[in-house]
Amino acid sequence: MIFMSIKEIKPKEQKFSGSRWAVKFGRWLFKRREYTPVLFIIFALFLAMPSPATIAVGLVFMILGEAIRFWGISYIGGVSRTRSDSTGKLIQSGPFGRMRNPLYVGNFILSFGAVVIAGIWWFIPIFIVLFAIQYHFIVLYEEENLRNKFGSFYKSYTESVPRWLPLGPGNIDTDNLIDPSIVKAIKSEKNTYFAIIFTIGFFILKYIFLPDTTIYSALF
Repeated sequence: MIFMSIKEIKPKEQKFSGSRWAVKFGRWLFKRREYTPVLFIIFALFLAMPSPATIAVGLVFMILGEAIRFWGISYIGGVSRTRSDSTGKLIQSGPFGRMRNPLYVGNFILSFGAVVIAGIWWFIPIFIVLFAIQYHFIVLYEEENLRNKFGSFYKSYTESVPRWLPLGPGNIDTDNLIDPSIVKAIKSEKNTYFAIIFTIGFFILKYIFLPDTTIYSALF
């Protein structure tokens, strides 16, 4: 989720019943964003053809993606996992002063690494397109939500910081800087660490015990 820092503001709750369909669809995806990767994981597990090279390269991408996620979560904490319309404070410190969606950028790199480890090369462009479509609508919803809650403060922020590229000026509101919390980030990311360890462990075991074949072909 996008969280930027400015001042203490009391946001108003936003109703989306009359919003355009793209925003409502983005809200629907947002509330289910933790479950949408499941189909990709099942698909990759059945058709995976990992090798030492794909495992090594994919692992680099996964570590990089999780590092970006961890950096962002150290500033916003567990609120990043909310499924409600509540956003808490606006944060412009750390990675949120560079780009508006560091967690989603981290998610993409992390997931891309898993696809690379699986060694399903033809699936890479499909994954990129599906990921882009999903988060396009999620970001439409989030930006609508933030505009309605924080008005000109958020508008000023979007004019300074890009959505996806880390080209923002950095800590914009120097009077309200947020100190990162490594402890909170570690606690918030426990489920992510489990998923990463499970995914990498599965692909390694797949390479060891079923090399040069897929789980699908072995079973059927």
